[in-house]
Amino acid sequence: IKAINEDGESRRESLLNKSSYAAKRIKRGVNYKVWQYGFHPIELSSNKMMDQQRDYIRNNPVVEEFVHQPEQWVDSSAGFYICEAESLVRLEVIQ
Repeated sequence: IKAINEDGESRRESLLNKSSYAAKRIKRGVNYKVWQYGFHPIELSSNKMMDQQRDYIRNNPVVEEFVHQPEQWVDSSAGFYICEAESLVRLEVIQ
């Protein structure tokens, strides 16, 4: 929230509105909610399931309208698979 409030954040109002709305839906006495509560582990028993979960995680910032493409999210590995130079997240491919 502190980073969002800093000068220069072009999406400030939208981000604060979304996180404020999410906080009002729960009864924990907070003004803003950024992360989802809970822990729901699932077994990824196939490559197909792993691909589905990877795509779900990568597309969350797009669905929430924080970015237009998954690779635009600064903490995403999606850019690595498109063009290694575009990603701030460095991955080592192990075969």
